[in-house]
Amino acid sequence: MFEKITPKSALLCIKDIRSQVVSYYRTQNRYPEIVAFLSQAHHFKNSHEELTFADMAKITGLSVGQLGKQFVKMYEELFEEEAPFSFSFPETEIIFNVTYLKKNIRFKMQGLERLPMKGEQLHLFFLRAHFGIDLFYVADIDHTFHKNKQCILFTIHGGIYNAYWEYEKAKALEQQTIDFIDLHCKYEFEVKEIVYKRNR
Repeated sequence: MFEKITPKSALLCIKDIRSQVVSYYRTQNRYPEIVAFLSQAHHFKNSHEELTFADMAKITGLSVGQLGKQFVKMYEELFEEEAPFSFSFPETEIIFNVTYLKKNIRFKMQGLERLPMKGEQLHLFFLRAHFGIDLFYVADIDHTFHKNKQCILFTIHGGIYNAYWEYEKAKALEQQTIDFIDLHCKYEFEVKEIVYKRNR
């Protein structure tokens, strides 16, 4: 069952790729009142002072009903097969989030000719002073698309990739021995303690 698209949900998604939507509909000469409104960056700078639909109606000169319908229609049209619109995320940011035992550091990377895949071993000698080791592996990869940027977050763990542990972890998730909060909030060794303790 598909989620019903509401004016509020459509607006939130449009705001996430605001510059792309403005550029597209401006060239199409459509929805001029909303395009003019979206073009004004100062309306979106302060997240603590969100404009209501009544506020936006006053700014655009549209009624609240017209505004809501147009936001939903604008959003839906972006996904029509015949629409000449393509999502574009030309900027790329690569972040390594490295964890070993109870230590964690995070840094940006550039100029990688090939992106490492999950499970691949990484020899990162420049991290030896931080962790006392230089052998790591890719534990997870997460892609986030926002505004005009693709952010690729690599979760890197110290040591050697263990396919059996990945199986045990997936099994523990399925059996609800652990949950996703454990994976995101606990260190790897703490998760192992929970899983292997239950298996004894």
